[in-house]
Amino acid sequence: GLVLRGCTITPYDKNPFIVRSENGQRQIKTTKVIIGNVPISYSDSDIESKLCQIGCKIRSKMLMERDRDEHGGLTRWLTGRRFVYIDVPQQPLPSKIHIGPCQATIFNYHQPRAHARDPFRARFSSTPMNFFLTSLHGVGQSGGARDCCCCDSGDESERVTGWTSYRQDPPGFQLTQTYPTEFACGDF
Repeated sequence: GLVLRGCTITPYDKNPFIVRSENGQRQIKTTKVIIGNVPISYSDSDIESKLCQIGCKIRSKMLMERDRDEHGGLTRWLTGRRFVYIDVPQQPLPSKIHIGPCQATIFNYHQPRAHARDPFRARFSSTPMNFFLTSLHGVGQSGGARDCCCCDSGDESERVTGWTSYRQDPPGFQLTQTYPTEFACGDF
């Protein structure tokens, strides 16, 4: 191993934070699932069994989420939410499930959800964004600075001939601007 400032450090052959298959050769894609609105007194095994019932393959033990201080460091205070790592699900997980008498909320970053800025069209976005793009073909893509807004593949040769930006304006939703000009992906 390595010796740094009097401490011996043993390097691993493989990254211990990457989940691998049973034979250890293939990397398995995982996602963090956050479970909220469940009392701290509830058993982790009850929550894990409910997650297994809805089709989750659990890859880690259930952990309690801790609050952060103003500098971003972890504190000893529990938020009441739990998290666990699972295989990326083939079908979207429900956003709410019943665990005993409680209605728990479930969130993961690979979970498609209706975009909050455009509830009438119920487009789906995988990341929270400040605005929402709708191409002329009716395919909604999330976008932002230096993001490719018109294609999932990242192919910058694809072009969009028009798109509409929606912004939430209280008390409702309102069309704010339309850009009819042609532009290439990555022009933002």
